Amino acid sequence: MCLFTHSSWSTAHASGFERNEIFDCGDRLRNAGRKLRLRRHGNHVAMLTLKGPRLGGSHKARMEVETPVEYEAAKRILELLDFRVNETYSKLREEYRLDGCQVCLDHIPESGWFVEIEGKTEAQIKFLKSIAEALDESYLAMQSRVLSELEGKLKTATLTLDQLIEKEARVKEDEE
Repeated sequence: MCLFTHSSWSTAHASGFERNEIFDCGDRLRNAGRKLRLRRHGNHVAMLTLKGPRLGGSHKARMEVETPVEYEAAKRILELLDFRVNETYSKLREEYRLDGCQVCLDHIPESGWFVEIEGKTEAQIKFLKSIAEALDESYLAMQSRVLSELEGKLKTATLTLDQLIEKEARVKEDEE
């Protein structure tokens, strides 16, 4: 399944089920704002990733060191070093490339769709910021419009991106 049809997008170069395990030794890494993740994406090589603390700024950024590993061996090494899995999550992921950037579409059951865009060069980061600003504006506008329509009908409202998109589509249908 390819969610993007614009000619500048490639077809998905990776797609499928992904399982993530977050390891820690006690709460040593968590207390330092770090994460150690072992990721298995379908039949692809597993990836071991160390994420540093979040950096300042309006968009999520952090140091990340990643290396391909053999899943069973890496998991056993971590366990022998007293690291234990303290969190697991699974998702469906589609990965794309656009202008040298990695674009990942993730679907987490019961949570909805999420987009992750990564770039390394200054030009890529500038490009990503422009996308993020456009997404922030349209998402916030859509969220504000939907929440204002629900005002008074609900005591609290938490909407996933899927719910917002569905509601927006209904509004457009009603306008036509």
